[in-house]
Amino acid sequence: MSKLLERLDQTRIGGLHRRSAWAAGLGIFLDGYDLSIIGVALILLKPQWHLGAWATGLLGAAALAGAFAGSLLGGPLADRYGRKAIYLLDIAAFLVVALASGFAWNLTSLIVLRFLLGIGVGADYPLSATYLVEFLPRTERGRISIWIFALWMGGAAVSSLVGLALLPLGEQAWRIMLASGALPAFAVLWLRNKLPESPRWHLRRG
Repeated sequence: MSKLLERLDQTRIGGLHRRSAWAAGLGIFLDGYDLSIIGVALILLKPQWHLGAWATGLLGAAALAGAFAGSLLGGPLADRYGRKAIYLLDIAAFLVVALASGFAWNLTSLIVLRFLLGIGVGADYPLSATYLVEFLPRTERGRISIWIFALWMGGAAVSSLVGLALLPLGEQAWRIMLASGALPAFAVLWLRNKLPESPRWHLRRG
């Protein structure tokens, strides 16, 4: 087993490594997108739903609270059921909850949906980091990990641009903003579905 792990650590970067990096990086991009898009959506939601400071704060914090819970769940679930299975479940939840957010009917429903979205965000950080590191050769882990986590800021920036572009569509444009996260989620789901299970997870399972 030690010889196989050594071989994994010393292999050259290939197509599988690149696909793994993009699957992780675009997931991190999506995390930044979905966490940040609410900032623009609130421009429309606050006057439409007559949100005060307390309600606005709850809505803004719901995804962050969910992310805290998700960060505690993602690692243990992936250790038990496999990296790929939870990797796919995580991003599929992103897709469904993002779409459902566009149909929220009141403040409570949107807070719950944002909290569920946050669970996916929080779980994706340890999942992406673990899956990627278990594939990458030792010499490339730091460089590529820095690159993929930098994509979070790219997702946040793109969400602001998308939100501002949708604002002129009217008072219901917030629904499109929140649901728009389903598009990149679908792309990430497709990409992750083509990846194999982590060989290190298989080794640890015997």
